Amino acid sequence: MLAAQLIKLPDERKQHYAKDLGPMRIFLWICAANLAMGISYIPAAHFFGASNIENIIEWNFAFLMHINFGVLSLVWRRQNLKLHLELPA
Repeated sequence: MLAAQLIKLPDERKQHYAKDLGPMRIFLWICAANLAMGISYIPAAHFFGASNIENIIEWNFAFLMHINFGVLSLVWRRQNLKLHLELPA
């Protein structure tokens, strides 16, 4: 369905969306790395026992989660997404 919508866009809008995929690709790679680390944590806990491998995986996972928010802000900025908060009167 998204491909059908992109076909209907004018050429200048297609190029706009195509050039802004850099941060989105980085965001997806970080998500994939988080998933891989989460999956690798399970066998690491059983095969390596009480070694520091669990701490290494947890710290790297936390680091990637923090980087993830910065990259997500770049994705939002490139897509011109804005968030407006209003306090109740």
